Amino acid sequence: GNAIYLKPMLGEAMKENPFKVTERKYPVDFATPMETTYLSTFTLPAGYKVEESPKNLLLSLPENAGRFMFTVAVNGNTVQVVSKITIRKPVFYAEEYAALREFYNQIVSKHAEQIVLKKG
Repeated sequence: GNAIYLKPMLGEAMKENPFKVTERKYPVDFATPMETTYLSTFTLPAGYKVEESPKNLLLSLPENAGRFMFTVAVNGNTVQVVSKITIRKPVFYAEEYAALREFYNQIVSKHAEQIVLKKG
C-alpha cells in the first residue's frame, strides 16, 4: 500500500556469480583489464521518502587487482545509484581464485538489494 520496493540496478544487476566451482586448477583469463560502470538517477514520486537503501560498499581484491564500488546517494527527491566494477589485471591464477570468487559473490549480493520508499 504505502511502500514501493525499487531494485535500483534494474536489468543491469549481476544475478549470478560466473565462478561457480569452489576450486580451480587453471587460471581465469579475462583477456584484458576491464571496467563496467552503471549509473542511474531516480526521481521519487511526490510524497515518498527513502526508508531503507543499500549501504555503500567498497571492495578491493588483493594487490589492487580489482575493485567494486557501490554507492546510493539521496538528495532531496532524487536517488543516485552507482555501481563500478574494475578488473585491473587480465589473468588470475588458481591460488587467487577463492578471492576472485568471493569478490563476485559480494557483487551479486549487493546488486540484489532494494531501496524501500515509504509514503509520508
